[in-house]
Amino acid sequence: MVQQPIFMGVAKQEEEIAIVFLQTEEKKQIIVATSEMVEEAIVELAKKLAEVYPNVPGLIGNKKVVQRLAEEIAVLENKKTTVAMEQGIYELKQVKKKWNGDGVFREINSDEIPLIEQWIYQFCEEVNLPTTKEEAEQTAHTLITNHRLFGLEIDGKLVSVAAKTRPTKNNITVNFVYTPKEERKKGYASNCVAALSQRMLDEGYKTTTLYTDLANPTSNKIYQEIGYEQIAESMLIFLEK
Repeated sequence: MVQQPIFMGVAKQEEEIAIVFLQTEEKKQIIVATSEMVEEAIVELAKKLAEVYPNVPGLIGNKKVVQRLAEEIAVLENKKTTVAMEQGIYELKQVKKKWNGDGVFREINSDEIPLIEQWIYQFCEEVNLPTTKEEAEQTAHTLITNHRLFGLEIDGKLVSVAAKTRPTKNNITVNFVYTPKEERKKGYASNCVAALSQRMLDEGYKTTTLYTDLANPTSNKIYQEIGYEQIAESMLIFLEK
C-alpha cells in the first residue's frame, strides 16, 4: 500500500528547485524540504503558499525557514503559531555502539498489529501529537504490511520497536522508536536502533537519518553513543486560529 500525497508543490529560485512541499495526511503538517533561503524569498513564498493552500495546518522542516514561513502565513491568515517540537536531525555513517546481542531482533509480523496499534497511540500521546484509534490502526497496518517495522524481543516478549521510512538511493530514515514505559531504562531502545541502523547499512545504504526531540537530552545522548551526529535542526509548527 502506497500512501498518496494530499498536497505536493515546489518553489523555484533562479530556475532551481529551492523547496519541496509534501503533505501525506489530512489536517497534519506539511513537510518542507529545503536549504537556506533569503528573507525576501520567504516573504514572497508565504504569500504564494497561502494563495494555493489556504489554511495550512502546520509546517515541519528546516528551523529557520519554517519559523519565518509560519510567521508570515500567520499574519496573512490572522492565525497564531505554536511550536510543537524542536528537533535535531542526526546522521549515521557507521554504528559505533552496536546491539549487544541480547534477545532477538526481527521484523514485526501481522499477528502483532493490535499491540502496535496501542503503542502508536501511546507514542503520539507522549509526544503531544495525539491521534485517533482508527489512525493508529491504519498506521500499524501500513508499517507492518509494508515490512517497515522491526523490534527487539527479550525472553519471548516484544520490548522495543523502530521503523524505517523515506528511502533514497543512499539514505534511509529511522523513526517511530518506542519502548513501553515498563521496559524503559534497560537499554532496549538503544539496542533496537543500533540493530536497525546496522541492518540498513548492510542493505547498502550509505547513511541513516534520525529525528530527535531536542527537549529530551537522554535520547539525544543515546543516539550519539550509537554513532549519530547532529547535522541540522528542524521545527514542527502548527498554525491555529
